[in-house]
Amino acid sequence: MAKKISHAQLEGKSANESFELLYNTYIDDLYAFGVSVGASRTLVKDAIHDVFLAMLTKKRDLSQIRDIESYLFRSLNNRIIDSWRTQPNEVNVEALVTVSVEPTHAEHIDDAYIATQMASHLNQVMQKLTYNQRSAVYLRIMCDMKYSKIAAILNCTEHAARKFVSKGLANLRKHQSELGKWIKN
Repeated sequence: MAKKISHAQLEGKSANESFELLYNTYIDDLYAFGVSVGASRTLVKDAIHDVFLAMLTKKRDLSQIRDIESYLFRSLNNRIIDSWRTQPNEVNVEALVTVSVEPTHAEHIDDAYIATQMASHLNQVMQKLTYNQRSAVYLRIMCDMKYSKIAAILNCTEHAARKFVSKGLANLRKHQSELGKWIKN
């Protein structure tokens, strides 16, 4: 997760300098989030550019935004959802939270096979989660965000964000025993 940009870091910078700092800091995390929730790579790139273009053309006063990071993630989330409403074929079911588990220094072919099987099964389980569960789990686990931020991004209450994470993790745990068969003792 990128380091958070504060209003103090943007103070005294021109609009273009602030824009560039935000873009360079958050682009990778926004892209990873968009792909993890099932949007096609092209849609994610377009949505990210739309978010930043809107900020730049509307000359949004960044000092009026309480939490810039939440604002960016929520804006991206909203753009993706809006795009799915108008173009439902833009959902990339194949890429829904694709997990890559590769053994480092695999000495045996068995290690590579086990890692591939685990990743495949984990991907299948992640695809069974709802959009909000998948998004909340990703933001909580991969981005280490607080529930209040997740709630702001998903446009729900903090309690609902906690439920999304809890139910998502419960669904993952339900399949943990199946995943365990691939782990050597």
